[in-house]
Amino acid sequence: MSRTRHRRVLETIGFGAVAAALVAAPLVAVGSAAGAAEPGVVLGVDFDDETTGDWTRSGEPVLGYVDAGDGKALEVADRTTDYDGISSPEVAYEAGVAYSFTMRARLPEGTEGTAGIRFVVATDYTWVGSTTISDDAWTTVSGTYTPAEDVTRAVYLGTGDLSGTEAGTPYTYLVDDIEITREGAGSEPEVVLSSDFEAEVAPWVGRGAATVARTTDDAHAGDASMLVSGRTAGWHGAATPIASLFAAGATYDISAWVKLAPGEEATTVKATVAETPEAYTQAAPAVDVTDQEWVELTGTYTRGAAVTGGDLYLEAGGETTIFLVDDVVITGQAVTDDWEPDLEGFVPGGAVDPTSTPVGAARGTGDVAALTFDDGPNGADTTELLDFLAEKDIDATFCVIGSQVTAPGGADVLRRIVSEGHTLCNHSTGWADMAGYTKAQVEADLKANLQIIRDALGDPEAKVPYFRAPNGSWGQTIPVAVALGMQPLAVSNTINDWATQDEAELTANLRTAMQPGRIVLVHDGGGDRAASIAATRTVVTERLADGWTFTLPQGGADGSGSGVELAFDFEDGTLQGWTPRATEDGAATVAVVEGGHDSAQAAQVSDRVHQGQGIQYDVTGLLAAGSTYEFEAWLRFDGTPGDMTLSARTETGGTSTYGNLLAITGVTQEWTRVSGKFSLPAYETAAEVYFETAWDSGNPGNTSTFLVDDIVFRTPPPATIEDITPLKDTVPFPMGVAIDSRETQGDPGTLTQRHFNQISAENHMKPEAWYDAEGGFRIHPEATALMDSAAANDMRVYGHVLVWHSQTPAWFFQDDAGQPLTADAAGQAVLRERLRTHIFDIAGNLADTYGAFGSDTNPLVAWDVVNEVVSDGAENPDGLRRSEWFRILGENFIDLAFQYADEAFNEEYAAPGTDRPVTLFINDYNTEQSGKQDRYFALVERLLARGVPVDGVGHQFHVSLSLPVSALEAAIERFEALDVVQAVTELDVATGLPVTEAKLIDQGYFYRDAFDIFRSHADSLFSVTVWGLNDGRSWVNDNGAPLLFNDDLQAKPAYYGAAGQDLPDRIRTATVFGGQVALDADATSAVEWQQLRLLDIGEAGAFQLRWTADTLTVLADVDGDADALEVQVGDTTSTYARDGSGDVDGVDADRTGGWRAVVHVPLDGATVGSTLSFDLRVVDGDEVTGWATAGATGTLSLVEELSFHEAPQASTAPVVDGELDGVWADAEPVTSAKQVSGTGTAVGEFRTLWADDTLYVLAEVTDPDIDVTGSDPWIQDSVEIYVDAGNYKNGTYRPEDMQIRVSAENVVSFGTGDEAAQQARVRTATSRTDEGYLVELAVDLLDAGGLDTFHGVDYQVNDASAGARLGITNWADPTGAGYQSNARWGVVRLVAAEPAPGPATGVPAKPLLSHDNWDGDGSFTVTSTVWWGQNAHTLTLLENGAPIATQRVVDATPKAQTATFEVTGKANGSYSYEVVATNQHGATTSRALVVRVVAASPGIPVVVHDNWDGNGSYTVSMHMWWGTNADTYRLYENGVLVDTQTLTPNGRNPQHAGTRFTGKAKGTYTYTVELSNAAGTTRSLLSIPVVVWR
Repeated sequence: MSRTRHRRVLETIGFGAVAAALVAAPLVAVGSAAGAAEPGVVLGVDFDDETTGDWTRSGEPVLGYVDAGDGKALEVADRTTDYDGISSPEVAYEAGVAYSFTMRARLPEGTEGTAGIRFVVATDYTWVGSTTISDDAWTTVSGTYTPAEDVTRAVYLGTGDLSGTEAGTPYTYLVDDIEITREGAGSEPEVVLSSDFEAEVAPWVGRGAATVARTTDDAHAGDASMLVSGRTAGWHGAATPIASLFAAGATYDISAWVKLAPGEEATTVKATVAETPEAYTQAAPAVDVTDQEWVELTGTYTRGAAVTGGDLYLEAGGETTIFLVDDVVITGQAVTDDWEPDLEGFVPGGAVDPTSTPVGAARGTGDVAALTFDDGPNGADTTELLDFLAEKDIDATFCVIGSQVTAPGGADVLRRIVSEGHTLCNHSTGWADMAGYTKAQVEADLKANLQIIRDALGDPEAKVPYFRAPNGSWGQTIPVAVALGMQPLAVSNTINDWATQDEAELTANLRTAMQPGRIVLVHDGGGDRAASIAATRTVVTERLADGWTFTLPQGGADGSGSGVELAFDFEDGTLQGWTPRATEDGAATVAVVEGGHDSAQAAQVSDRVHQGQGIQYDVTGLLAAGSTYEFEAWLRFDGTPGDMTLSARTETGGTSTYGNLLAITGVTQEWTRVSGKFSLPAYETAAEVYFETAWDSGNPGNTSTFLVDDIVFRTPPPATIEDITPLKDTVPFPMGVAIDSRETQGDPGTLTQRHFNQISAENHMKPEAWYDAEGGFRIHPEATALMDSAAANDMRVYGHVLVWHSQTPAWFFQDDAGQPLTADAAGQAVLRERLRTHIFDIAGNLADTYGAFGSDTNPLVAWDVVNEVVSDGAENPDGLRRSEWFRILGENFIDLAFQYADEAFNEEYAAPGTDRPVTLFINDYNTEQSGKQDRYFALVERLLARGVPVDGVGHQFHVSLSLPVSALEAAIERFEALDVVQAVTELDVATGLPVTEAKLIDQGYFYRDAFDIFRSHADSLFSVTVWGLNDGRSWVNDNGAPLLFNDDLQAKPAYYGAAGQDLPDRIRTATVFGGQVALDADATSAVEWQQLRLLDIGEAGAFQLRWTADTLTVLADVDGDADALEVQVGDTTSTYARDGSGDVDGVDADRTGGWRAVVHVPLDGATVGSTLSFDLRVVDGDEVTGWATAGATGTLSLVEELSFHEAPQASTAPVVDGELDGVWADAEPVTSAKQVSGTGTAVGEFRTLWADDTLYVLAEVTDPDIDVTGSDPWIQDSVEIYVDAGNYKNGTYRPEDMQIRVSAENVVSFGTGDEAAQQARVRTATSRTDEGYLVELAVDLLDAGGLDTFHGVDYQVNDASAGARLGITNWADPTGAGYQSNARWGVVRLVAAEPAPGPATGVPAKPLLSHDNWDGDGSFTVTSTVWWGQNAHTLTLLENGAPIATQRVVDATPKAQTATFEVTGKANGSYSYEVVATNQHGATTSRALVVRVVAASPGIPVVVHDNWDGNGSYTVSMHMWWGTNADTYRLYENGVLVDTQTLTPNGRNPQHAGTRFTGKAKGTYTYTVELSNAAGTTRSLLSIPVVVWR
């Protein structure tokens, strides 16, 4: 695959909001730039005549003129806006022709800070040649503009604000020598090399023994030429590489002027190309040359297709002839930047695994620094420095200049540098500004300097493992240096010694620059550096006395020291380099305060008004892009806790990229340790890491004060990429992963390439990523990195996303005045054109850079054309989300997006002969949920019916363990009915929190089942993509480790499941709520044990738990006569025997059929979020039955206390009408007081009642700003009611579980489940109140309701403003993950309404109990009677000490009071009943009544048959003549079940059933009948034989 080309400037689509102000003066057309195809000057002005020529003032600056060299420059004063400067007249520019824009610019001397400057082509506002200027020197601003169509445009100078000042602060800048030239149209020849040697000799270098140097002794034109000397053979001369000079197959005209040095004998000079593979081709024939006059050397050269490299060189006939060269001009076809280093026979610099991030870190940790010295060797100064370093036994790094080495004495000093153990750095052959060099020119210079160094050392393999660009002007030097085996060395921590040699000032500067863990840069060359050396001696001596050590920079020839450790404890009372991070709201207050983590001091971030305000640290050059780092810190909130992130800002090419490195959860108001691993994305010029609270959709979010201490960043031990089966080799479809540049480098890159063959950009191909802050179109550097990596590694790219309601620039939907576009014909026309331009610009950019789509060089194969256009609710008849796209264009925007994408990617920019090479998808989430799936399916059907070119349907599948995996298959199967391909586009599977080994194993089984489904539907799938490489890089990691690999890049059970490999056995888990039950007489019947279902211990019993910091309370409910309990927590096992003995405290009580015990097991400092290994075992003699698998333990997850309340029975069922009925006064409110996200957002008071089998909820929400404009239902003002009828608390949503969302406008939507079935269970109404809004709701409990039943519930308020969610408050679940799991919901108990006080004047009399179970069948009545005295108003029936029924009774004191309780379905056994009688004065408990059930199982069946004739057709009949009835009949033939029937019980009356047989073969058949009911099973006493004999 050929290398890629990067276009520098592309057509811009802009919003034109400031167009009218950009050019204040009228413009005058002065002609056309397209008059001829020859190169020429289109516009130019040098200000030497103290006028602006045809250019006019733009904006309101003050223009003047200042001296500049031999002429004048323009001074632009009082610049306050970006267009303050000058503007050109309008000029016609021809389509497809390249125009070069150049000027010189700077800030006046003494100006502090820097500013950006560029040319701006008006109307479409294309930036050309954007760069940064300072007061140091003149900077050349250059770039190319190539219009896509014939245009007439003015050009003005655009500038940015002065750094370190507020926006709009006036300042002055200078410009000079502005020129716009036409490069020539089409394939017309252009100048590919022009060397006049006025400033330098690059890219020419000496060949053989020859040296080249600039001389002013003679020149053909101008003041200087190149002197070629030192030759000892005819082929020695001046050379330049051809790799970037000559294109394969192209022909070039070569011209050079040559002359011999004075006194040289006449000879000839010629030009030759030494080609690779080895060949020598004449480029210009020899001409006679003397020392008297300049002679032109001319010729042509055509580079053959097989030529891979080589050098163009000039040589003289005389072997030692010294000659001059000037005004070399080569014209022909320009070579695109397909540079590749020529490494044949080359010895690299010697760095081990150099990275593209310039290193600014020193090896080692603590008080350590790396000394680096530039611009030597420099005679006495360097010698004095070496003496001092030897005296102190310090190793340093010397960045040497080739011309300094070849200067007298330079080689000797260089040899001493190396012999004394110092390390070398390549600093180029001279002091040239390399920013404008091509890569080939850089390569030539760096190789030439290496040759100079190695020749001086006499060692052709001498190591020079570092490179530093002169003046830090990197240009394209970094990738070249890395390719040549040199680690770029950062230009940082300088001391300004190029500007002054004041020793005191330099000493102070060096003290400041020398920071722990960093390099420092001092100059030993480039002039008199005595003060620099003296400052070095002073400061280094001081630091040695303070215990500092001095090492080398990170990396290097041996690779040692490549580990980073940055540590910050703030104990010195300073911020140690950390600074405030500001947002548009300014910066927070950041200071060192008392009270650190186990220390005196910490850093505090306070006075925050936005979540993005935090604390940051500059890691430019310290942390390398793509490398993995460990991180740990201690954090705490001084205010409302919440989630946080460790984030990063990186900068490349002037474009800043922001991203989260690590999600930080669980931070409280106590010091909390957080840790993780991360890597930085690719960057060039800047990188900062910072702490902030979690992003909240642009809202202020959590603005609490927080503190941070003991921060450490370190390099972990090298990761081992496991030698396991590549996942891509285990599936019959392309295997994709969503990444950014971090996963294209280092160990993450290796892992990506091993397991995946398709990549998607997680963020940087979304709509906003294609535009800079001013609305200018350009490809994002991150997208470039991904496309380049895919092209280099033969991977596919699935593009995400062209059109989306989110992450799209606001100006897309605004007019030139910044107002919303209207939804009329005019507004629609504007948006249609912007949509088309957006899509075509993307296609054109990628095709121009990587070749046509479908070609071998372009890896892009698919696009999500539109994303997330389907509504989550059914409120809109068309089922579509209401977005700005929809508001203006309606559903037609989807059609247009696909139409334009098809035209761009599959027609205009498609490779010839290809058939629609880019597959076009629609993509959405929650497609596994029935309601949204219906709407999605209907939309795709409509699109296909209209002929819209939709190729595929994407299922994001962001799911959790609570989802039945079968839902994924149902979604895929549903769309197989349509003529589309499908893709799994964004797969991840969250485990929920806390993440435990058990959940990770369960996740492995989920991935196994999911990938089995995908494999079975491979013919339908275009690809499957997981949304991230490792957990720490996932957008949902705070919901629980959702991906295939962990942050050590090791495979999880999820990988093994996806790959279809073996998985470990599942581990039992349980969620334990906080609390404690006292060990008293009521312990075994405490209400806490009724609030949650018990967990089975096999067939031996059940248990439930509560916890505090020091105690685990265990309820064990044991069946039978087992001897004891074993409780294992961690490695400690405790016992508790039925007789009360054992290792732990406890109480116990007998019950019918078994016993109960409550024990306290010690814990040590347990906290919310802790996990415990646990097992509870029942010991019965030699038989031991445990909750966990034998020999293993389960896992307990400790969570907050259970939220619990009681809902009274309604006196009359509320009318669901949104009105506050009087009946609601009977219900006590609970409040959604837990802030799940955001800060101080709306809360609601929730009242709950019940009647029959219906739960009623009333929510009164206090919210003065009601907003329902958000395009998603959960980002509208709304309440959510969660219902788990029967309180199963099983985590996974059952079909009966509900997430009901009701907006302030009564729009109802649902979460997981069958939308239609849920809608049938719910009635809602809403209304506005003075304080906010009211929601009233009724939900059917599906026969699980009734008095004294328990149900899982939670109540949530979503607070929104301006179309975005501000925050969430909940009553119960603090995690915000209730939409995925019911495990943390609260509990409501349905109770009787509190009766009005009756006439009783004292506690109730003790009831007498009786029963009617004389037949012993398990269904009977318990009667409670008070014959005379104080009555009760409530009677509660206890069975074996546990309440099973409650009823209200009439207080008729002092009359008799009788009540009955119906008991049914009891198994054989003894049951003890008590009644608790309660009134307003107290409670009384009856004496126990024992009821024995001996005939609960069905009566014994009798079996008969009618096969008296033996013919094989007969009926086997069952008769149960008297006894307890059965509900199930089973017939066994020869011991095998052959028939099952359902029976209807009818008291103790007879039951009958029969089974008809026909066509039985000869033989004997024996029949047995079983009858079953809830209490047990009985069998017929006799088996009846049936003989078939004929």
